[in-house]
Amino acid sequence: MNRAEGYLRTVRRGLEDAPPEDRERLMKRLTEAVFAYLEEDPEAGEPDLIKVFGTPEDCAAELLEECDPARVAAVRRKRRAQLYAVIAVLVVLAVAAAAALFLGGGTAAPWMDSFSHGGHSSHGSGHHG
Repeated sequence: MNRAEGYLRTVRRGLEDAPPEDRERLMKRLTEAVFAYLEEDPEAGEPDLIKVFGTPEDCAAELLEECDPARVAAVRRKRRAQLYAVIAVLVVLAVAAAAALFLGGGTAAPWMDSFSHGGHSSHGSGHHG
């Protein structure tokens, strides 16, 4: 049902810090409640869902409160560690690329020479006789 997909997707994103099994359980319960509501009121749209269930962000925050705070904190630590690992890999790649440029003569590609010298080739005087 298209009317609920965006709402439910946004709620799911708000539950990223929930332990996976809790997130699935909470989303299953919410999805069932949303579809039951939409069956009762076939004309209902997302504004109606917000009136009944709250904004997706508020709904997610309320559902997240049902989770064990220690487990939520553990998920947050894990996500933060993953983010730091990705940043570290990107920094290493950037340093490696800079080193390759520096050690490789300072240019990334042969066309860069002609571009950086205003389009003039270093071969010949540029004048044709």
